Amino acid sequence: MRQILVFLLGFMVLTGSTVAPGLAHPHLWILSQTFIQFNDQGQVVSLRHLWTFDQAFSAWSVQGLDVNSDGEVSSDEMTDLTTTYLEGLSHYDYYTFAGQGDHDIALEDAHKAHMEDRPDGLVMDFTLNLATPVTPNEPFDVAVYDPEFYTAFDYVLTDPVVLVNAPADCSESLAPPTPLPQDVLDRLYDLPPDVTQLPPDLKVAVRNSSYKIRVQCGDAPPAVAATALDAATQLAAAPATAPATVPFAQPAVEKGLPIPRQGILLAVYNLQLEMYKALTGALADMKDNGSAFWVLGLLSFLYGVFHAAGPGHGKVVISSYVLATEQQLLRGVAMSFAASLVQSLVAISFVLVAALLLQMTSVAMSGATQVLVIGAYAMVTLMGLWLIVRHVFGLGHHHHEAHGHHGHDHADHAHGHEDHHVVTARQTGGSFWEMAGVVLSVGARPCSGALVVLVFSLSQGLFLAGIVATLLMGLGTGITVSLLAGFAVAIKQLTQRLGGRASWVGPLTWWVELFGAVLVFAFGLLFLLANI
Repeated sequence: MRQILVFLLGFMVLTGSTVAPGLAHPHLWILSQTFIQFNDQGQVVSLRHLWTFDQAFSAWSVQGLDVNSDGEVSSDEMTDLTTTYLEGLSHYDYYTFAGQGDHDIALEDAHKAHMEDRPDGLVMDFTLNLATPVTPNEPFDVAVYDPEFYTAFDYVLTDPVVLVNAPADCSESLAPPTPLPQDVLDRLYDLPPDVTQLPPDLKVAVRNSSYKIRVQCGDAPPAVAATALDAATQLAAAPATAPATVPFAQPAVEKGLPIPRQGILLAVYNLQLEMYKALTGALADMKDNGSAFWVLGLLSFLYGVFHAAGPGHGKVVISSYVLATEQQLLRGVAMSFAASLVQSLVAISFVLVAALLLQMTSVAMSGATQVLVIGAYAMVTLMGLWLIVRHVFGLGHHHHEAHGHHGHDHADHAHGHEDHHVVTARQTGGSFWEMAGVVLSVGARPCSGALVVLVFSLSQGLFLAGIVATLLMGLGTGITVSLLAGFAVAIKQLTQRLGGRASWVGPLTWWVELFGAVLVFAFGLLFLLANI
């Protein structure tokens, strides 16, 4: 029992990232300002958003759009991009949800939309009319959030919410995000990874973690409850199927279960976000301060370490493969660093070809990276299927090794006899080409953050610095993944040592390795289906 508990504990640690596979790594944050427009009758008639994208993602968005090569991207040159972004946002209700009392407030399609490339970032300006004007004699609520957390929203410090043409007795307030209760978290974790739209009641709960705007006219103050968004959370459910596109042409977006940022996941999310902001800030500072290069290098390395600590397919695939096949620590470590290096080189090569040579737009580049994502998961699925077949039918093992050697002592003979019936990783360790396939399947999907950083560095005339930053990200990622791969080997070795010469060690090891193979296959298949 002790040996089984050791394995189960280790397995839970290794696969903890698969519990929340869809938690997005944020590579875009928006500073928002909302204007609430009143008509002359004192009714709310529209919501106008000013969304300022961070500088790195702004550079990604306008990539390849300077048609006249004058060094600036005008609003006219961004007309198609604006249309594309609004089309994507329409599938997510423009990330804007409104209501009053027990009634939902429907919003019409966006209009008066344009984009402007400013020094502090790309600004998207659009207006949403209310389908029915609202008299805010009782609280009128608005929530702005991304349920999948691909986009991190914040509000400007000065005048985050502005009332336009409002009666004198109207006022507004803005409340920050609040935690979700544990029962909601448990239900979210239980949803399958191909769910990209939450059920109605869970959407209500998740909206409680967003920024909350409340407007009210009259004597009562417009206080916003700290734990609920009342009317705005009563919005009708979105379609159960995944939308045809995603907003903002984000690179290599992996569709999965939207998991709220709570506990350790909240800490990882915030750390990634702040480190990414600091990293892109250091890259921008390099134009005026060469010493920022060292800061950039350190931040890139640390970003890679903590980026790999969050949910992601690379460490799960490698750790599961090692669990299924390997006994040697050095091979697992080597595969981890090789996969991270390949991932960095793929990102660098992709930007060199797509952005620098072909001058592809961000929309085209995003489509191309999505193809890489699908290809990577297809390779993972096929690799997992091969591991299962090989393990069950004993393909690739040496028959004479399975019988043991007569020169060994009694214990070795006993294990050799057991191995005649149970093919273990010691006999079926992965070949060079098999390990190369695992490395390629993990590395074929370039890191979204690295792509944006590379395009940003290209726009700043600092592409070499972007390459160095990407390679250092890969180094940091390799360290984290290699630790997990080493832990997978340690689990197997510890289980076998605790079992000693017990007859059940061989069969248990066989089932552990089969479980690792099944995990590789299941992980690849689930996310392949979710992304096609």
